[in-house]
Amino acid sequence: MPGRWRADASPWVKAVMEDVSNNTVHDIAVQCAAQSAKTQTVMNCACWAISEDPGPAMWVTATKDELRDFTRDRLTPTFDACRPVKDRMAEPTLTGFNFDGMPFYLGWSGSKARLQSKPIRWLFCDEVRNYPPGRLEMVLKRTRSFWNSRRFLISTPGTKGDAMDTAFQAGDQREWHFECPKCLQLQPLRFEQLKWDSNGTTKTEGKWRFDAITV
Repeated sequence: MPGRWRADASPWVKAVMEDVSNNTVHDIAVQCAAQSAKTQTVMNCACWAISEDPGPAMWVTATKDELRDFTRDRLTPTFDACRPVKDRMAEPTLTGFNFDGMPFYLGWSGSKARLQSKPIRWLFCDEVRNYPPGRLEMVLKRTRSFWNSRRFLISTPGTKGDAMDTAFQAGDQREWHFECPKCLQLQPLRFEQLKWDSNGTTKTEGKWRFDAITV
């Protein structure tokens, strides 16, 4: 959706954004579908940390190419568009950003040097399911120096028992509930519960036309 961020457009991210300021919460693991506002949500949390509760931070992607594209196309524009963050921004460093003495490092899971180098308070790990084995555990150790550290793990689901699934199972496993338009009861979204008309307009030549279904 174009335009400025609106929390009411993605209400399922509200709890995540509320927990960012809670020092009793140290680990936040979010498994969700692609294109469901998960990365933008955590970028918003990073902006809050920079402007309200600064400390050494790091954003980790799966690959170096992803990090380059993400930094250019998403992270930098988000920082530039947030006035409190922009006002704190100093000259960039070779390894990321600098906000009035708050380093914001950038790394990728394939680089041991980037993952092992600095103590981190705010750790943001994106698409964890694509990390090589052992790399998530390696970077999580960077937060041990801070009693009030916050570690975000966000990803589309991978396989049962992988690092992302293990992190999610270790938490309280909250699940977003929707209101049924018929009975008005709150319930988790299950694909098999979605119902729509099947006719010559919504399904042609054996394939669903989702643009027609949404009308």
